Amino acid sequence: MTKSDSTALSIWLQIAKASAHLEQEINGKLRENYNQSMTRFDVLSQFIRANCDEMSVGTLSSELIASSGNISRLLDRMEKDGQIIRRHSASDRRSVYVGITQSGRELFAAMAADHREWISQTFQELPADQQSQLDKLLKELLAVLKKR
Repeated sequence: MTKSDSTALSIWLQIAKASAHLEQEINGKLRENYNQSMTRFDVLSQFIRANCDEMSVGTLSSELIASSGNISRLLDRMEKDGQIIRRHSASDRRSVYVGITQSGRELFAAMAADHREWISQTFQELPADQQSQLDKLLKELLAVLKKR
């Protein structure tokens, strides 16, 4: 194994470990404070990011950061909890659209404020210049990965 191979594996391992740790920490805080999961937070955030009230299940699923494993069951539970609504397309009954409710918007707004604070607290131990450098490098890595 070359030094370059070893470095690449080390980078991958550190990203994977850091990501898993951050996800576990934030997921725990969302459960503790809101009885919600990171995946539910992710679903609700998609409507805010896209600045829309409704999108197809396919579009939603493709935009999720977290695994969209069993999206139908997740959406069933979120609909039951009043966070989203679903409707079939008038022109194609096979197409399903998902919309965020006012309750879902309010829940997301509260969670997002805390999420922002939790992330800020997590990264405050890194100096601002290192945060900026890490952000830049990870964006460059993501751009490379998206080209594949």
